[in-house]
Amino acid sequence: MHATLALPTGRLIVGDPSALFGDAKPLDLTLPPGEYQVSANASGLELRVAEDEPVRWETAAPGFDAPSGYLCLLDESALTEFTDLGDEPVDEYELLTERLREHPGEPVEYSGLVVFPIRADRVLALRAGCDRTGRCTRITAQF
Repeated sequence: MHATLALPTGRLIVGDPSALFGDAKPLDLTLPPGEYQVSANASGLELRVAEDEPVRWETAAPGFDAPSGYLCLLDESALTEFTDLGDEPVDEYELLTERLREHPGEPVEYSGLVVFPIRADRVLALRAGCDRTGRCTRITAQF
């Protein structure tokens, strides 16, 4: 599964879309603004920030629950747009859920989010891969 993620500010938020609210915080990484390829398989997800291969990996964030069975990525600037779609916090997720039902088993791009179905109820860890210069070239989520 593949999708393209727009990061106009370079501030990446990763989480379960059912728990995504206005107080969500971006990872403690600043990536170059741009559009990036994201791919996923049964064991994890990879955001490709640059072509250089990582030589060192570090924890970008601890694991978290994903009870909806979905994992979303978005730029910090898209959070406001997503959380303002409905009158109540549940409304945004209901609108997104309708779109997910229309495309079962596929990644969905919606209101600045890229959402992937995952076959797990927990993300084990988010890791950042860095090249020889210390520049982040990959972000991975392990299921």
